[in-house]
Amino acid sequence: MSKDKSEDPLAPAAQNQPAIRAGALPLPRDTTPTWEVELLISGVAVFAMLQLPGWLDERVFALRPRLSETWLSPLNVLHMYFESAAVILAVTFVLHLLLRAHWIALVGMHSVYPDGIRWANLKTGPCELDLAEQRTPDVPTAIERADNRSTSVFTIGVTLATILVQIAVAIMLAYPLLVAVTHLAGWKADPDVLMLLSSLPLVLPYLIAHLVDRRIGHQLHASGRPAQVLKAIFGLYSRIGFGRSNNPAFALISSHNGERRLTLLTVFLIFVTVLMVTINIRVSRNPESAGSYARFPFAASGADDALDNAHYANRRDPLRDGIAPYIQSDMPTDAYLRLLVPFDPIRDGTAMTACPPADADGTEEHRDAESTARQRRDRLLACLAALHPVTLDGSPVHDLRYASSADETSNRPALQAMIDIRQLPPGRHELTVAVPLDPDAVEDAGNPEPNPPYRIPFWR
Repeated sequence: MSKDKSEDPLAPAAQNQPAIRAGALPLPRDTTPTWEVELLISGVAVFAMLQLPGWLDERVFALRPRLSETWLSPLNVLHMYFESAAVILAVTFVLHLLLRAHWIALVGMHSVYPDGIRWANLKTGPCELDLAEQRTPDVPTAIERADNRSTSVFTIGVTLATILVQIAVAIMLAYPLLVAVTHLAGWKADPDVLMLLSSLPLVLPYLIAHLVDRRIGHQLHASGRPAQVLKAIFGLYSRIGFGRSNNPAFALISSHNGERRLTLLTVFLIFVTVLMVTINIRVSRNPESAGSYARFPFAASGADDALDNAHYANRRDPLRDGIAPYIQSDMPTDAYLRLLVPFDPIRDGTAMTACPPADADGTEEHRDAESTARQRRDRLLACLAALHPVTLDGSPVHDLRYASSADETSNRPALQAMIDIRQLPPGRHELTVAVPLDPDAVEDAGNPEPNPPYRIPFWR
């Protein structure tokens, strides 16, 4: 019995179709109308998304030393969310391109062999052949499934990334507000606690309203106060970008494929992505934490036998090694040792609150503005230099003179000193740079706990 042409999914429409050359096969009429745009977006954006995590790492690592403890916690969380969104988009676009390539291959091969699979020509046994014929759909059906699968993956991936970005933006708005409230109230709260408190309002009210609505929502009168309260909560979340009404594509997929299954898939994918990004960030900061290095005798930070790449300009990574004083090389050949001590806004800035004011001798009021500014700068420089005395092979460097400079590897403010090493004998030498006391780290007696100095071995 012949099949009606109008029912053939690969037959061209009677109207609104361009003329087709002989032997060519048009796209199925049920093809997703956005397939060309999907391919364009995936093809163009996939390279940017693959580079975005590294770009984010560099910006965050460069920003970390400039922030206090209060803002480091939200920065880490935002870094995790934004990088997770970038990873999801990168994986989505790569997977979408592969699925679209499979779909294009099916369409193209069906145009080459329009009569479908010739099972009789396959060299296989009857049992395997019977199973293959039963489980393999006809080519038009396979084309439609591949098309739908590609669009679904594209939609789910973009939706997951959007959810993470919305959460990150909401935290960016809620956290500063909570910090301002605690500051005005005179409370000293832990940044991690503030992060938790700023995240709860994003989840808790909506979750409670959602559960109440599902349990007893059908029993509430539409014009009653409880129903109006629930609608007000849902409306508020809708205005800030959360809820069913703000994500029709996700609601459409959920209604056709099972909401519970898709919700579990969403939570699982976000959890796995965030976990992978968190591990990657940790490994970037501590490469030795990944791999089978348990038996390697790592030296503790500041130990006599420790060689830290952060202390040598030719070996350090300014973004991941953090703030640490450094010299030009572990085997300097110059006549002078070039020591740079980057400024730490948290540690040094706190210690400099004890510096004497610029007008301590009361003479600045008789100077001009330029002299006053120079006097103030000299006092601050002397105070900062006093926080970082230097010893060479256990003896103080008495003629040490710091100058204000910049960390050439990260363009951050730093102290610079030139130390004469022309008279040093061949062999191992050690430079130590003192660290200011941390007022938050106190001993049992209540005194600030001294920090171990930086040890920088080098050889002549």
